[in-house]
Amino acid sequence: MREIIVWLSADGGNDIYETITVPNDFTEEQVEKVAKQAIFNNIDWGWYEKEDTLASN
Repeated sequence: MREIIVWLSADGGNDIYETITVPNDFTEEQVEKVAKQAIFNNIDWGWYEKEDTLASN
């Protein structure tokens, strides 16, 4: 098994670090997939559409 340090550098210095363990035979693509999931498990995000206030006047 390989131990991988995963990080996300966010604005404002709110960096996130995780340690994941992957099998020795994982490809870079497989490691990346697991790493992304580990980071996204720590992120709460979303979106909304800005309402056009000029159109309602």
